[in-house]
Amino acid sequence: MRCRVEAITTEELVGIFRSLRRTVWDEVSGILGTTMGVREITSLVVNWVIVLAIILSALGFSITIVRRTHQDERGTSARAGFWAGFLLTIFFVISQWHTVKTPTFSLKFLPSLNLGSAGIGLIIGFLFLWIVRFLLPTRMVGFISLILSAASTSGLYAYVFIESLRGTILFLALGITFGALLHIILFPNSIRVERPSDSQEKSHGWGERS
Repeated sequence: MRCRVEAITTEELVGIFRSLRRTVWDEVSGILGTTMGVREITSLVVNWVIVLAIILSALGFSITIVRRTHQDERGTSARAGFWAGFLLTIFFVISQWHTVKTPTFSLKFLPSLNLGSAGIGLIIGFLFLWIVRFLLPTRMVGFISLILSAASTSGLYAYVFIESLRGTILFLALGITFGALLHIILFPNSIRVERPSDSQEKSHGWGERS
């Protein structure tokens, strides 16, 4: 008798779990206004998770550069470049104001393959890490924070509010990410940036003495 009760209890728990799972899924589908299938889930993940994560990562990288730059002329350059990037975004918003529409968050659409944008993004991402390596220890670090803040904020605005550019930005973002990762695969040491003080110590032989 005890074994029978335990079996019934287990079946009830499984039934409750399945019912709860279906209820939660139906609620989520109702909020999104569509029945979530494989295509809808793929479109949601690619369009509104992966791409937005890439764009926001560029902005986070810019903020990290500003916060970790020493409080000297490099720090001043990084902060100035960061805010200059936001000003460029304001100019971009004004210039594209006539194309702005109410954003549509369709879950049944993926843009057709755009190898041109993806290839351009790959080249940009591959070369950008070299630029970062050479400019980060110098007073020109502000150009890095300027590019990152301007590209991320203007790209985010265009991706959400300018539907005609959404496909291009998607493949640019994917191409830039792939290019940056390919650069790290081929040249893993290139992301190690030496501080100016370290290079000065090596040039004076202080590193060998220690």
